[in-house]
Amino acid sequence: MTPQPVPGAPVPQRHYPVAERTIARILGDAAVDRPTAPYVLWHDETYTYADAERLSNRIAHGLAARGVGRGTHVAIMLDNHPSFLWTVFALGKLGAVGVPISTHSKGQLLRYYLDDSDTTVVIAGDNYRQTLAEAAPELPLWGPDELLAEDESLPAAAAEVRFSDPWLIMYTSGTTGPSKGVVCPHAHAQTVGFRMRDRFGLTADDRIYTCLPLFHGNALWYASLAALWAGGSIALVERFSASRFWADVKRYRCTMVNAIMSVATVLEKMEPSEDERDNPLRLMFIVPLPLERRQLEQRWGLDMWCNFAMTELFPVTVVGAGEGLDKPTTSGTLAPGFDLAILDDDDLECPTGTPGEICVRPHEPWTIFTEYYKKPEATKDAFRNLWFHTGDRAYLDADGHLHFVDRKKDAIRRRGENISAHEIEAIIGLDPRVREVAAVPVPSELGEDDVCVYVVRADAALDERAVIEFAAANMAYYMVPRYVAFIDELPKTATHKIAKFQLRERGQQEYRTLFDREAEGIEVRRR
Repeated sequence: MTPQPVPGAPVPQRHYPVAERTIARILGDAAVDRPTAPYVLWHDETYTYADAERLSNRIAHGLAARGVGRGTHVAIMLDNHPSFLWTVFALGKLGAVGVPISTHSKGQLLRYYLDDSDTTVVIAGDNYRQTLAEAAPELPLWGPDELLAEDESLPAAAAEVRFSDPWLIMYTSGTTGPSKGVVCPHAHAQTVGFRMRDRFGLTADDRIYTCLPLFHGNALWYASLAALWAGGSIALVERFSASRFWADVKRYRCTMVNAIMSVATVLEKMEPSEDERDNPLRLMFIVPLPLERRQLEQRWGLDMWCNFAMTELFPVTVVGAGEGLDKPTTSGTLAPGFDLAILDDDDLECPTGTPGEICVRPHEPWTIFTEYYKKPEATKDAFRNLWFHTGDRAYLDADGHLHFVDRKKDAIRRRGENISAHEIEAIIGLDPRVREVAAVPVPSELGEDDVCVYVVRADAALDERAVIEFAAANMAYYMVPRYVAFIDELPKTATHKIAKFQLRERGQQEYRTLFDREAEGIEVRRR
């Protein structure tokens, strides 16, 4: 018999060996330990841990009745809403594999995600039915509300799901090719929540403000699962709103917020207000740390934390309260559960202070991703010589702090999104008026990058506005270039590859003089 908590007694936080880290086990125990405690705060509604267990069970039974079971690949295209979590939890209880899809995807990019992941079923909101019907009319599509069966019991399949079974395929940025599907077992995702709870000192009293999209690991793992492991709550909103941010934080009495650099940059530029001075936050988890960290901590009355992590991993290094204040570029010191090395191109260890590739390996099995889905060569290359190679370059200083330098990947970081330059190029290259195209990052006033494309025309009548309009019709809004430049030919290496480094340098120097869609007033809609 499952032990029942004593009424009024504090509920201790549980610790699980790796073999017990499945969503059915973690959520099921939380529903027993703290059934009436709030888990999700959504507008004026509160969902308890018992609600989370009950609603995810009902969706699991509804899916099972429609033939979804162990190993079924199910794409999820939903806005931020509690039903997103119940759906992901339900798939985990059945042993099915969830494929969260960016809600900004459309056209050929959406079709790629669905085909590459071998998706056979889609769960989506009504507002995405037309987009999905255009990209994949043959796939069955259901909304979460359609799946709510009457049965509230734990599905029998949950007993068969193992910690090493895949739970999610998360698409991350492509490097020299299309975006790759990161196969994440149950223990991987749950270890993120476990490590966040323990390293950040999260308790049942913590409420995490979540304004980032749930189809990303940040909101799904670093907020939702962190709160689950701590027995705390998440305050879930549809999206970031600068005007509403501080009022929401106060309304939900949040103690922690997950943010990205662009969020902090926008908040920093706002006029100081009474709400921001009188807020309940004790910490802001932000990547990377702003250079004005101390001033912002004092202005907002909180501590800023940071880490180095990837979709493929759990937190590798962490900067805690008061740590690294004299090291503005630090990503923190080594977190538990990993070995870390900075290796050169021959996988030999670099001396202290010398940049190289960040390479890691976990101490427990199944606590990082297992493979890039259907990409054995990419998986083999990433795991060569018994280390996972992150593709990011950094150095370790004498105090053991990791300092990020740059990316080996051909990726662009914009508004918290990792964007594949290859995907931008592939999609714009479909326009018959374009002969060649190359995408590179240029500085953004919000931090991180903006997207610039250099285009070789096949049709002399093609203008910059037409390039933007084609891009906006075929890719997610955050991928659409801000700057466009026409060029007679792209610089090439001796092996006829595009010399991206030359274009990056050129873009850094001249982007302010190029065609700027924002300056031209060209609006790119989110959907």
